[in-house]
Amino acid sequence: MRRRFWLIALVVTVLAALPYLTAWRMTPPGYRYAGINYNTLDAATYLAKMRLGWLGEWRFRLMFTPEAQQGAYLNLYYLFLGHVARGIGLPVVMVMHLARLGGGLLLMAALWALSRRVTPPGEPVWWGVWFALAGGGIGWALPWIKQNTVDLWVPEAYGFYSILVNAHFATAQALMVLILLWTSAWAFEPARRPRYALPALVLATVALSVVQPFGLVTVALTWGLLLLARGIRQRRVPWKPGVFLGIAGAAGALYPLYAVWATAHDPILAGWSAQNVTLSPPWWHWIIGYSLLLPFTVVGGAKGIKDDPESGYLLPAWGLATLVGVALPITLQRRLSLGLSLPLGLLAGRGWQVVLARIPRRQFLANGVLLVLTATTPLLLVVGGIAGVELLHLHDLIYVSEGELAAGKVWLDQGLHYVFLSSPTRGELLPWIVGQQVVVGHPMETVAYKQRVEAAQAFFGGRWSPAERRTYLCREGVDYVWVGPIERRLMGNAPFTLPGTSPVVENVDVTVYEVVDVCGVGE
Repeated sequence: MRRRFWLIALVVTVLAALPYLTAWRMTPPGYRYAGINYNTLDAATYLAKMRLGWLGEWRFRLMFTPEAQQGAYLNLYYLFLGHVARGIGLPVVMVMHLARLGGGLLLMAALWALSRRVTPPGEPVWWGVWFALAGGGIGWALPWIKQNTVDLWVPEAYGFYSILVNAHFATAQALMVLILLWTSAWAFEPARRPRYALPALVLATVALSVVQPFGLVTVALTWGLLLLARGIRQRRVPWKPGVFLGIAGAAGALYPLYAVWATAHDPILAGWSAQNVTLSPPWWHWIIGYSLLLPFTVVGGAKGIKDDPESGYLLPAWGLATLVGVALPITLQRRLSLGLSLPLGLLAGRGWQVVLARIPRRQFLANGVLLVLTATTPLLLVVGGIAGVELLHLHDLIYVSEGELAAGKVWLDQGLHYVFLSSPTRGELLPWIVGQQVVVGHPMETVAYKQRVEAAQAFFGGRWSPAERRTYLCREGVDYVWVGPIERRLMGNAPFTLPGTSPVVENVDVTVYEVVDVCGVGE
Protein backbone atom coordinates (compact mmCIF):
# COMPACT_ATOMS: atom_id res chain seq x y z
CA MET A 1 0.00 0.00 0.00
CA ARG A 2 2.63 2.52 1.02
CA ARG A 3 4.76 1.72 -2.03
CA ARG A 4 1.81 2.55 -4.30
CA PHE A 5 1.23 5.84 -2.50
CA TRP A 6 4.86 6.92 -2.71
CA LEU A 7 5.03 5.89 -6.36
CA ILE A 8 1.99 8.02 -7.20
CA ALA A 9 3.32 10.89 -5.09
CA LEU A 10 6.72 10.74 -6.78
CA VAL A 11 5.32 10.59 -10.33
CA VAL A 12 2.82 13.41 -9.72
CA THR A 13 5.41 15.64 -8.01
CA VAL A 14 7.96 15.13 -10.80
CA LEU A 15 5.36 15.86 -13.48
CA ALA A 16 4.16 18.95 -11.58
CA ALA A 17 7.73 20.28 -11.35
CA LEU A 18 8.87 19.37 -14.87
CA PRO A 19 7.38 22.31 -16.87
CA TYR A 20 8.86 24.85 -14.50
CA LEU A 21 12.27 23.21 -14.38
CA THR A 22 12.31 23.04 -18.18
CA ALA A 23 11.31 26.69 -18.57
CA TRP A 24 13.98 27.64 -16.05
CA ARG A 25 16.59 25.74 -18.06
CA MET A 26 15.38 27.58 -21.19
CA THR A 27 15.98 31.02 -19.65
CA PRO A 28 17.66 33.24 -22.29
CA PRO A 29 21.05 34.77 -21.45
CA GLY A 30 20.67 37.99 -19.52
CA TYR A 31 17.22 37.10 -18.17
CA ARG A 32 15.68 35.58 -15.04
CA TYR A 33 12.77 33.18 -14.89
CA ALA A 34 9.65 34.37 -13.02
CA GLY A 35 8.35 30.83 -12.53
CA ILE A 36 4.82 31.24 -13.94
CA ASN A 37 4.18 28.99 -16.95
CA TYR A 38 0.43 28.54 -16.41
CA ASN A 39 -2.26 31.22 -16.30
CA THR A 40 0.42 33.87 -16.16
CA LEU A 41 -1.97 36.71 -15.37
CA ASP A 42 -3.25 35.19 -12.13
CA ALA A 43 0.15 33.73 -11.27
CA ALA A 44 1.60 37.24 -11.42
CA THR A 45 -0.91 38.35 -8.78
CA TYR A 46 0.33 35.60 -6.46
CA LEU A 47 3.86 36.93 -6.82
CA ALA A 48 2.60 40.46 -6.11
CA LYS A 49 0.76 39.30 -2.97
CA MET A 50 3.83 37.44 -1.78
CA ARG A 51 5.93 40.55 -2.40
CA LEU A 52 3.55 42.46 -0.14
CA GLY A 53 4.17 39.88 2.59
CA TRP A 54 7.91 40.00 1.87
CA LEU A 55 7.71 43.76 2.51
CA GLY A 56 6.21 43.06 5.93
CA GLU A 57 2.57 43.80 5.06
CA TRP A 58 -0.45 41.90 6.38
CA ARG A 59 -3.03 44.14 4.72
CA PHE A 60 -3.76 43.22 1.13
CA ARG A 61 -3.72 46.02 -1.43
CA LEU A 62 -4.41 45.91 -5.14
CA MET A 63 -0.91 46.31 -6.54
CA PHE A 64 -2.12 46.51 -10.13
CA THR A 65 -4.06 49.77 -9.81
CA PRO A 66 -2.79 53.25 -8.83
CA GLU A 67 -5.47 54.34 -6.35
CA ALA A 68 -4.44 55.01 -2.74
CA GLN A 69 -5.73 52.25 -0.44
CA GLN A 70 -6.00 51.39 3.23
CA GLY A 71 -5.98 47.68 2.45
CA ALA A 72 -7.70 44.80 4.23
CA TYR A 73 -6.71 41.48 5.77
CA LEU A 74 -7.42 39.46 2.63
CA ASN A 75 -5.34 36.91 0.70
CA LEU A 76 -3.52 36.05 3.91
CA TYR A 77 -2.18 32.77 2.54
CA TYR A 78 0.08 34.40 -0.03
CA LEU A 79 0.95 37.26 2.31
CA PHE A 80 2.06 34.62 4.81
CA LEU A 81 4.20 32.90 2.17
CA GLY A 82 5.84 36.24 1.45
CA HIS A 83 6.69 36.65 5.14
CA VAL A 84 8.12 33.13 5.12
CA ALA A 85 10.27 33.92 2.06
CA ARG A 86 11.73 37.00 3.73
CA GLY A 87 12.21 35.17 7.03
CA ILE A 88 14.13 32.20 5.63
CA GLY A 89 15.98 34.18 2.99
CA LEU A 90 14.69 32.35 -0.09
CA PRO A 91 13.41 33.96 -3.30
CA VAL A 92 9.67 34.56 -3.45
CA VAL A 93 9.37 32.41 -6.57
CA MET A 94 11.08 29.43 -4.94
CA VAL A 95 8.88 29.60 -1.84
CA MET A 96 5.78 29.76 -4.04
CA HIS A 97 6.76 26.52 -5.78
CA LEU A 98 7.78 24.78 -2.57
CA ALA A 99 4.33 25.63 -1.19
CA ARG A 100 2.71 24.39 -4.40
CA LEU A 101 4.44 21.02 -4.30
CA GLY A 102 4.01 20.76 -0.53
CA GLY A 103 0.29 21.38 -0.91
CA GLY A 104 0.22 18.67 -3.56
CA LEU A 105 1.84 16.14 -1.24
CA LEU A 106 -0.61 17.03 1.51
CA LEU A 107 -3.50 16.59 -0.92
CA MET A 108 -2.28 13.17 -2.04
CA ALA A 109 -1.77 11.99 1.54
CA ALA A 110 -5.24 13.18 2.55
CA LEU A 111 -6.79 11.53 -0.51
CA TRP A 112 -5.05 8.27 0.32
CA ALA A 113 -6.40 8.37 3.89
CA LEU A 114 -9.94 9.13 2.72
CA SER A 115 -9.78 6.46 0.02
CA ARG A 116 -8.75 3.89 2.64
CA ARG A 117 -11.73 4.88 4.77
CA VAL A 118 -14.33 4.58 2.00
CA THR A 119 -12.83 1.48 0.34
CA PRO A 120 -13.73 -1.96 1.78
CA PRO A 121 -10.84 -4.10 3.03
CA GLY A 122 -9.20 -6.06 0.25
CA GLU A 123 -9.97 -3.58 -2.54
CA PRO A 124 -7.14 -1.39 -3.90
CA VAL A 125 -7.35 2.26 -2.88
CA TRP A 126 -4.96 3.66 -5.45
CA TRP A 127 -7.42 3.70 -8.34
CA GLY A 128 -9.65 6.13 -6.50
CA VAL A 129 -6.69 8.37 -5.67
CA TRP A 130 -5.50 8.32 -9.27
CA PHE A 131 -8.95 9.09 -10.67
CA ALA A 132 -9.35 11.92 -8.16
CA LEU A 133 -6.07 13.46 -9.35
CA ALA A 134 -6.43 12.86 -13.10
CA GLY A 135 -10.11 13.66 -13.54
CA GLY A 136 -10.88 11.60 -16.63
CA GLY A 137 -11.62 14.30 -19.20
CA ILE A 138 -11.54 13.79 -22.96
CA GLY A 139 -11.37 17.38 -24.17
CA TRP A 140 -8.15 16.46 -25.97
CA ALA A 141 -10.10 14.00 -28.17
CA LEU A 142 -12.56 16.64 -29.41
CA PRO A 143 -10.51 19.08 -31.53
CA TRP A 144 -13.61 20.35 -33.37
CA ILE A 145 -14.84 22.08 -30.21
CA LYS A 146 -13.65 25.65 -30.63
CA GLN A 147 -13.04 26.33 -26.94
CA ASN A 148 -11.29 24.23 -24.32
CA THR A 149 -13.46 22.09 -22.07
CA VAL A 150 -13.05 22.27 -18.30
CA ASP A 151 -10.40 19.55 -18.11
CA LEU A 152 -8.08 21.81 -20.12
CA TRP A 153 -8.67 25.19 -18.48
CA VAL A 154 -10.38 24.96 -15.04
CA PRO A 155 -7.54 23.83 -12.75
CA GLU A 156 -9.41 24.21 -9.47
CA ALA A 157 -11.81 21.43 -10.49
CA TYR A 158 -9.01 18.80 -10.72
CA GLY A 159 -6.46 17.43 -8.30
CA PHE A 160 -3.39 17.19 -10.52
CA TYR A 161 -4.18 20.33 -12.51
CA SER A 162 -4.39 22.27 -9.24
CA ILE A 163 -1.00 20.99 -8.11
CA LEU A 164 0.42 21.95 -11.49
CA VAL A 165 -0.86 25.53 -11.49
CA ASN A 166 -0.61 27.16 -8.06
CA ALA A 167 -0.19 26.67 -4.33
CA HIS A 168 -3.57 27.55 -2.87
CA PHE A 169 -5.80 25.27 -4.99
CA ALA A 170 -4.01 22.10 -3.91
CA THR A 171 -3.72 23.21 -0.29
CA ALA A 172 -7.42 24.12 -0.15
CA GLN A 173 -8.40 20.77 -1.64
CA ALA A 174 -6.24 18.96 0.91
CA LEU A 175 -8.03 20.83 3.72
CA MET A 176 -11.41 19.93 2.21
CA VAL A 177 -10.45 16.25 2.14
CA LEU A 178 -9.27 16.37 5.76
CA ILE A 179 -12.44 18.14 6.90
CA LEU A 180 -14.71 15.61 5.20
CA LEU A 181 -12.56 12.69 6.36
CA TRP A 182 -12.92 13.91 9.94
CA THR A 183 -16.61 14.54 9.35
CA SER A 184 -17.04 10.91 8.37
CA ALA A 185 -14.95 9.67 11.30
CA TRP A 186 -16.24 11.91 14.08
CA ALA A 187 -19.44 13.81 13.35
CA PHE A 188 -21.83 10.88 13.36
CA GLU A 189 -19.97 8.68 15.85
CA PRO A 190 -19.75 10.68 19.11
CA ALA A 191 -18.62 7.66 21.10
CA ARG A 192 -15.49 7.34 18.95
CA ARG A 193 -14.79 11.09 18.84
CA PRO A 194 -11.41 12.00 20.42
CA ARG A 195 -11.06 15.05 22.65
CA TYR A 196 -9.20 16.97 20.00
CA ALA A 197 -11.91 16.35 17.35
CA LEU A 198 -13.69 19.69 17.57
CA PRO A 199 -10.52 21.84 17.84
CA ALA A 200 -9.02 19.98 14.88
CA LEU A 201 -12.13 20.48 12.76
CA VAL A 202 -12.37 24.15 13.74
CA LEU A 203 -8.71 24.70 12.87
CA ALA A 204 -9.15 23.01 9.49
CA THR A 205 -12.26 25.01 8.57
CA VAL A 206 -10.63 28.28 9.59
CA ALA A 207 -7.53 27.38 7.54
CA LEU A 208 -9.72 26.54 4.54
CA SER A 209 -11.59 29.83 4.85
CA VAL A 210 -8.27 31.69 4.75
CA VAL A 211 -6.69 29.71 1.90
CA GLN A 212 -9.79 29.49 -0.32
CA PRO A 213 -13.13 30.57 1.17
CA PHE A 214 -15.11 29.04 -1.71
CA GLY A 215 -14.16 25.59 -0.45
CA LEU A 216 -16.06 26.29 2.76
CA VAL A 217 -19.27 26.74 0.77
CA THR A 218 -18.89 23.24 -0.67
CA VAL A 219 -18.12 21.80 2.76
CA ALA A 220 -21.18 23.49 4.29
CA LEU A 221 -23.45 22.21 1.50
CA THR A 222 -22.01 18.71 1.95
CA TRP A 223 -22.67 18.85 5.68
CA GLY A 224 -26.22 19.96 5.03
CA LEU A 225 -26.86 17.06 2.65
CA LEU A 226 -25.34 14.56 5.08
CA LEU A 227 -27.48 15.83 7.95
CA LEU A 228 -30.56 15.74 5.73
CA ALA A 229 -29.84 12.14 4.68
CA ARG A 230 -29.23 11.15 8.31
CA GLY A 231 -32.47 12.80 9.42
CA ILE A 232 -34.51 11.08 6.70
CA ARG A 233 -33.03 7.66 7.50
CA GLN A 234 -33.51 7.98 11.25
CA ARG A 235 -36.73 10.02 11.04
CA ARG A 236 -35.49 12.52 13.59
CA VAL A 237 -33.38 15.65 13.62
CA PRO A 238 -29.66 14.79 14.08
CA TRP A 239 -29.04 17.44 16.73
CA LYS A 240 -25.71 16.26 18.10
CA PRO A 241 -23.80 15.99 14.78
CA GLY A 242 -25.55 19.18 13.68
CA VAL A 243 -24.23 21.11 16.67
CA PHE A 244 -20.74 19.60 16.25
CA LEU A 245 -20.55 20.62 12.59
CA GLY A 246 -22.32 23.91 13.23
CA ILE A 247 -19.66 25.07 15.69
CA ALA A 248 -16.88 24.25 13.23
CA GLY A 249 -18.77 25.88 10.37
CA ALA A 250 -19.50 29.04 12.36
CA ALA A 251 -15.82 29.41 13.22
CA GLY A 252 -14.85 28.97 9.59
CA ALA A 253 -17.45 31.48 8.41
CA LEU A 254 -16.02 34.38 10.43
CA TYR A 255 -13.19 35.19 8.04
CA PRO A 256 -15.28 35.03 4.81
CA LEU A 257 -17.86 37.30 6.46
CA TYR A 258 -15.08 39.76 7.27
CA ALA A 259 -13.84 39.53 3.67
CA VAL A 260 -17.31 40.34 2.31
CA TRP A 261 -17.65 43.28 4.71
CA ALA A 262 -14.17 44.64 3.98
CA THR A 263 -14.68 44.41 0.22
CA ALA A 264 -18.09 46.10 0.34
CA HIS A 265 -16.81 48.99 2.49
CA ASP A 266 -13.72 49.75 0.41
CA PRO A 267 -14.54 51.41 -2.95
CA ILE A 268 -11.34 50.15 -4.57
CA LEU A 269 -11.87 46.57 -3.43
CA ALA A 270 -15.52 46.85 -4.43
CA GLY A 271 -14.45 47.88 -7.94
CA TRP A 272 -12.13 44.90 -8.07
CA SER A 273 -14.92 42.59 -6.91
CA ALA A 274 -17.28 43.93 -9.59
CA GLN A 275 -14.77 42.92 -12.27
CA ASN A 276 -14.05 39.54 -10.70
CA VAL A 277 -16.56 37.50 -12.71
CA THR A 278 -15.90 33.76 -13.18
CA LEU A 279 -19.02 32.17 -14.60
CA SER A 280 -19.36 28.43 -15.08
CA PRO A 281 -18.97 27.04 -18.63
CA PRO A 282 -21.87 25.15 -20.28
CA TRP A 283 -23.05 21.96 -18.55
CA TRP A 284 -21.89 19.75 -21.40
CA HIS A 285 -18.31 20.95 -20.86
CA TRP A 286 -18.46 19.41 -17.40
CA ILE A 287 -19.68 16.10 -18.82
CA ILE A 288 -16.78 16.03 -21.29
CA GLY A 289 -14.40 16.99 -18.51
CA TYR A 290 -15.29 13.89 -16.47
CA SER A 291 -16.70 11.55 -19.11
CA LEU A 292 -14.25 8.68 -18.47
CA LEU A 293 -15.21 8.59 -14.79
CA LEU A 294 -18.93 9.31 -14.74
CA PRO A 295 -20.18 5.75 -15.46
CA PHE A 296 -17.96 4.31 -12.74
CA THR A 297 -18.86 7.20 -10.40
CA VAL A 298 -22.55 6.26 -10.59
CA VAL A 299 -21.78 2.58 -9.99
CA GLY A 300 -19.43 3.38 -7.12
CA GLY A 301 -21.94 5.72 -5.47
CA ALA A 302 -24.70 3.11 -5.57
CA LYS A 303 -22.33 0.42 -4.30
CA GLY A 304 -21.07 2.60 -1.44
CA ILE A 305 -24.55 3.50 -0.19
CA LYS A 306 -25.65 -0.13 -0.39
CA ASP A 307 -22.61 -1.49 1.46
CA ASP A 308 -22.35 1.22 4.12
CA PRO A 309 -25.50 3.29 4.75
CA GLU A 310 -23.64 5.35 7.35
CA SER A 311 -20.55 6.67 5.56
CA GLY A 312 -21.58 5.72 2.03
CA TYR A 313 -23.37 9.05 1.59
CA LEU A 314 -20.24 11.15 2.12
CA LEU A 315 -18.80 11.15 -1.40
CA PRO A 316 -22.15 11.40 -3.25
CA ALA A 317 -23.12 14.32 -1.00
CA TRP A 318 -19.77 16.01 -1.67
CA GLY A 319 -20.09 15.60 -5.44
CA LEU A 320 -23.69 16.82 -5.45
CA ALA A 321 -22.83 19.79 -3.23
CA THR A 322 -20.11 20.87 -5.67
CA LEU A 323 -22.46 20.61 -8.64
CA VAL A 324 -25.06 22.66 -6.78
CA GLY A 325 -22.43 25.31 -6.08
CA VAL A 326 -21.39 25.47 -9.74
CA ALA A 327 -25.03 26.04 -10.71
CA LEU A 328 -25.74 28.80 -8.16
CA PRO A 329 -26.80 32.10 -9.81
CA ILE A 330 -23.75 34.07 -8.70
CA THR A 331 -20.85 35.67 -10.57
CA LEU A 332 -18.27 33.33 -9.00
CA GLN A 333 -19.83 30.02 -10.06
CA ARG A 334 -16.66 28.47 -11.41
CA ARG A 335 -14.78 29.02 -8.16
CA LEU A 336 -17.20 26.64 -6.46
CA SER A 337 -16.02 23.79 -8.67
CA LEU A 338 -13.01 23.48 -6.35
CA GLY A 339 -12.06 19.82 -5.99
CA LEU A 340 -14.91 18.36 -8.05
CA SER A 341 -12.67 15.58 -9.35
CA LEU A 342 -11.99 14.36 -5.81
CA PRO A 343 -15.39 12.86 -4.86
CA LEU A 344 -16.08 11.81 -8.44
CA GLY A 345 -12.70 10.09 -8.67
CA LEU A 346 -12.94 8.31 -5.33
CA LEU A 347 -16.41 7.05 -6.24
CA ALA A 348 -15.14 5.96 -9.66
CA GLY A 349 -12.43 3.92 -7.94
CA ARG A 350 -15.14 1.89 -6.19
CA GLY A 351 -17.14 1.58 -9.39
CA TRP A 352 -14.15 0.44 -11.39
CA GLN A 353 -13.62 -2.45 -8.99
CA VAL A 354 -17.23 -3.54 -9.55
CA VAL A 355 -16.67 -3.52 -13.31
CA LEU A 356 -13.38 -5.38 -13.05
CA ALA A 357 -15.02 -8.12 -11.01
CA ARG A 358 -17.21 -8.89 -14.03
CA ILE A 359 -14.26 -9.32 -16.42
CA PRO A 360 -11.73 -11.44 -14.48
CA ARG A 361 -9.81 -12.54 -17.60
CA ARG A 362 -9.33 -9.08 -19.06
CA GLN A 363 -8.48 -7.05 -16.01
CA PHE A 364 -4.86 -6.39 -16.98
CA LEU A 365 -5.85 -5.05 -20.41
CA ALA A 366 -8.74 -3.01 -19.02
CA ASN A 367 -6.54 -1.46 -16.33
CA GLY A 368 -3.90 -0.55 -18.89
CA VAL A 369 -6.35 1.06 -21.30
CA LEU A 370 -8.05 3.12 -18.61
CA LEU A 371 -4.74 4.18 -17.10
CA VAL A 372 -3.51 5.45 -20.48
CA LEU A 373 -6.77 7.27 -21.22
CA THR A 374 -6.95 9.00 -17.86
CA ALA A 375 -3.26 9.92 -17.98
CA THR A 376 -3.61 11.65 -21.36
CA THR A 377 -4.98 14.98 -20.07
CA PRO A 378 -2.39 15.38 -17.26
CA LEU A 379 0.42 14.58 -19.68
CA LEU A 380 -0.93 17.05 -22.25
CA LEU A 381 -1.08 19.74 -19.58
CA VAL A 382 2.54 19.07 -18.67
CA VAL A 383 3.66 19.11 -22.31
CA GLY A 384 1.60 22.24 -22.95
CA GLY A 385 3.28 24.01 -20.07
CA ILE A 386 6.67 23.24 -21.60
CA ALA A 387 5.83 23.93 -25.25
CA GLY A 388 3.72 27.00 -24.47
CA VAL A 389 6.77 29.04 -23.55
CA GLU A 390 7.93 28.88 -27.17
CA LEU A 391 4.72 28.32 -29.12
CA LEU A 392 2.67 30.97 -27.33
CA HIS A 393 5.55 33.48 -27.16
CA LEU A 394 5.30 33.91 -23.40
CA HIS A 395 8.82 35.24 -22.96
CA ASP A 396 7.74 38.74 -21.92
CA LEU A 397 5.39 37.27 -19.31
CA ILE A 398 7.71 34.78 -17.62
CA TYR A 399 11.22 36.14 -18.20
CA VAL A 400 12.58 39.41 -16.82
CA SER A 401 15.90 40.91 -17.87
CA GLU A 402 18.73 41.15 -15.38
CA GLY A 403 18.76 44.92 -15.82
CA GLU A 404 15.08 45.21 -14.93
CA LEU A 405 15.54 43.18 -11.77
CA ALA A 406 18.58 45.26 -10.81
CA ALA A 407 16.61 48.48 -11.33
CA GLY A 408 13.67 47.11 -9.34
CA LYS A 409 15.81 46.46 -6.26
CA VAL A 410 16.16 50.21 -5.76
CA TRP A 411 12.53 50.41 -4.60
CA LEU A 412 12.04 47.04 -2.89
CA ASP A 413 12.74 48.29 0.63
CA GLN A 414 11.27 51.78 0.30
CA GLY A 415 7.76 50.96 1.50
CA LEU A 416 4.54 51.20 -0.46
CA HIS A 417 4.72 54.84 -1.48
CA TYR A 418 5.01 54.98 -5.27
CA VAL A 419 3.09 54.37 -8.48
CA PHE A 420 4.83 53.10 -11.62
CA LEU A 421 3.66 53.37 -15.21
CA SER A 422 4.81 50.70 -17.66
CA SER A 423 3.35 48.78 -20.56
CA PRO A 424 0.39 46.58 -19.53
CA THR A 425 2.52 43.50 -20.23
CA ARG A 426 5.37 44.50 -17.95
CA GLY A 427 2.82 45.78 -15.47
CA GLU A 428 1.89 42.15 -14.80
CA LEU A 429 5.26 41.50 -13.12
CA LEU A 430 6.32 44.97 -12.04
CA PRO A 431 4.68 44.82 -8.56
CA TRP A 432 6.82 41.76 -7.84
CA ILE A 433 9.93 43.42 -9.32
CA VAL A 434 9.70 46.81 -7.56
CA GLY A 435 7.28 46.13 -4.69
CA GLN A 436 5.16 49.15 -5.69
CA GLN A 437 1.77 49.75 -7.31
CA VAL A 438 1.38 50.10 -11.06
CA VAL A 439 -1.18 51.90 -13.20
CA VAL A 440 -2.22 48.84 -15.19
CA GLY A 441 -1.31 45.16 -15.16
CA HIS A 442 -4.18 42.73 -14.52
CA PRO A 443 -7.69 42.42 -16.01
CA MET A 444 -9.38 41.98 -12.62
CA GLU A 445 -7.02 43.71 -10.19
CA THR A 446 -6.65 46.89 -12.25
CA VAL A 447 -9.68 49.10 -11.73
CA ALA A 448 -11.11 50.22 -15.12
CA TYR A 449 -8.68 47.82 -16.80
CA LYS A 450 -9.75 48.26 -20.45
CA GLN A 451 -9.59 52.04 -20.34
CA ARG A 452 -6.20 51.96 -18.62
CA VAL A 453 -4.76 49.50 -21.13
CA GLU A 454 -5.79 51.77 -23.99
CA ALA A 455 -4.36 54.81 -22.22
CA ALA A 456 -1.01 53.14 -21.48
CA GLN A 457 -0.69 51.97 -25.07
CA ALA A 458 -1.48 55.48 -26.31
CA PHE A 459 1.10 56.93 -23.91
CA PHE A 460 3.93 54.69 -25.09
CA GLY A 461 2.72 54.37 -28.67
CA GLY A 462 3.18 58.05 -29.49
CA ARG A 463 -0.52 58.75 -30.12
CA TRP A 464 -0.66 61.57 -27.57
CA SER A 465 0.92 64.99 -27.52
CA PRO A 466 3.34 65.87 -24.72
CA ALA A 467 0.59 67.86 -22.99
CA GLU A 468 -1.78 64.88 -23.10
CA ARG A 469 0.92 62.61 -21.71
CA ARG A 470 1.66 64.99 -18.83
CA THR A 471 -2.03 65.32 -18.05
CA TYR A 472 -2.32 61.54 -17.99
CA LEU A 473 0.64 61.12 -15.60
CA CYS A 474 -0.79 63.79 -13.33
CA ARG A 475 -4.27 62.27 -13.33
CA GLU A 476 -3.00 58.76 -12.46
CA GLY A 477 -0.61 60.04 -9.78
CA VAL A 478 2.42 58.42 -11.45
CA ASP A 479 5.74 58.75 -9.62
CA TYR A 480 7.96 56.83 -12.06
CA VAL A 481 7.81 55.80 -15.72
CA TRP A 482 9.38 52.43 -16.49
CA VAL A 483 10.97 52.20 -19.96
CA GLY A 484 12.36 48.74 -20.64
CA PRO A 485 12.53 46.39 -23.66
CA ILE A 486 8.75 46.00 -23.96
CA GLU A 487 8.09 49.74 -23.69
CA ARG A 488 10.77 50.50 -26.27
CA ARG A 489 9.06 48.17 -28.73
CA LEU A 490 5.81 50.06 -28.19
CA MET A 491 7.66 53.31 -28.86
CA GLY A 492 9.27 51.93 -32.03
CA ASN A 493 12.66 52.20 -30.29
CA ALA A 494 12.33 55.98 -30.24
CA PRO A 495 13.90 57.74 -27.24
CA PHE A 496 11.63 58.65 -24.34
CA THR A 497 11.47 62.39 -23.77
CA LEU A 498 8.91 64.31 -21.75
CA PRO A 499 9.30 67.60 -19.89
CA GLY A 500 8.78 67.15 -16.18
CA THR A 501 10.51 63.76 -16.05
CA SER A 502 14.15 62.88 -15.46
CA PRO A 503 16.05 59.55 -15.43
CA VAL A 504 16.98 58.28 -11.96
CA VAL A 505 18.03 54.69 -12.76
CA GLU A 506 19.56 53.65 -16.06
CA ASN A 507 21.24 50.50 -17.31
CA VAL A 508 21.51 48.52 -20.52
CA ASP A 509 17.96 47.13 -20.19
CA VAL A 510 15.83 49.78 -18.53
CA THR A 511 15.61 53.46 -17.72
CA VAL A 512 13.35 54.63 -14.92
CA TYR A 513 12.18 58.25 -15.13
CA GLU A 514 11.05 60.14 -12.07
CA VAL A 515 7.96 62.26 -12.62
CA VAL A 516 9.07 65.55 -11.15
CA ASP A 517 6.55 68.23 -12.09
CA VAL A 518 4.21 67.17 -14.87
CA CYS A 519 1.21 68.72 -13.15
CA GLY A 520 2.77 72.15 -13.23
CA VAL A 521 4.81 72.07 -16.46
CA GLY A 522 3.46 74.31 -19.22
CA GLU A 523 3.60 73.84 -22.95
